Amino acid sequence: MAESTLMVSGGLRTVEPVFKFKIVLWIIQYILRQDKGMVNTIEREHLNLDTPWSMGEAAFTRMIAIVRQKVPNLKTLVEFGSGKSSIRLANSFTDAQVFSSESDPYCFSQTQALAKTLLTHSNLTLLHQPLTFQTYGGNILSYTPTADLHGLTINCAIIDGPAFYTLRGREACLYQVYDQLEIGGVVILDDYRRASEKAIVRNWLAVYPNSFTVEIVRVGHQLAVLTKQASVAAHWNHPVKWKDSQRLSQSYQRIRSMLLQFGTDDQLNWLRQQGAVGNQIAQVIQAMQEGYDISKEQIEAAQADSSRSLIDSYWDSLQACIQLAYLAR
Repeated sequence: MAESTLMVSGGLRTVEPVFKFKIVLWIIQYILRQDKGMVNTIEREHLNLDTPWSMGEAAFTRMIAIVRQKVPNLKTLVEFGSGKSSIRLANSFTDAQVFSSESDPYCFSQTQALAKTLLTHSNLTLLHQPLTFQTYGGNILSYTPTADLHGLTINCAIIDGPAFYTLRGREACLYQVYDQLEIGGVVILDDYRRASEKAIVRNWLAVYPNSFTVEIVRVGHQLAVLTKQASVAAHWNHPVKWKDSQRLSQSYQRIRSMLLQFGTDDQLNWLRQQGAVGNQIAQVIQAMQEGYDISKEQIEAAQADSSRSLIDSYWDSLQACIQLAYLAR
């Protein structure tokens, strides 16, 4: 059996083709475990947050304490990225109205199911907001703004979505509600340990100079806690924001190009047959195609002139998936 080479971070390794697919799936499984935004696993039996794709109990407990301390008269809380935490938030602040945004239809429906059985009060509104590109000093893929939040005075915004492949999707969430966030209001961003979230905070502080104080809470995946001190006009042309927007535009183009390399019905069906990890990857690819507005016809046209064999086609495409996962981190 002929050997082929696989490029990994440690260098070149030679492997037999029979192991190609499994190796790629293992690598992507590792990437999946590093980013809780990729798959939102929801357990019906309980609301435990100490699971791979959740905030974690310690971080959630600390976050609740921060909100109680900084916003003692909480009336309106907006959460970006729904799940078990949505139910926990609503049950923790029964005198407040909680609005939770979600783009993924599956996660949205699962959170609805949880709410029917585990919500203690009627104070949670779930909002399905598909991903679209918006302009905030440059294009950002994020939740489509909804009229449901218009006119609200927001005391607290918790940002734990959208998914990793939107790159700066979480950054846009603050831009959508900044004018409605009251003075003294709090913004809490999860996953601050990641480079992408650090870049988001830098951009926020550049766009809204002297508007926020910042506290980093080093528990769980780390939380960035911003408290609004003043309302200021947005500085979309600030050098920090402008440079990041240029890099972001290039990354979006690269991701879109890679998505055209993979995602026909046959390829996605093959992935689903590879077990739980393959099925997760197929779900993420489909969600990315929808977010980046890539049609099946565009994918098929891009692959139509390929002379690669079926095995080589899958192999190259799965390597592109690895690049996608790392590029979007």
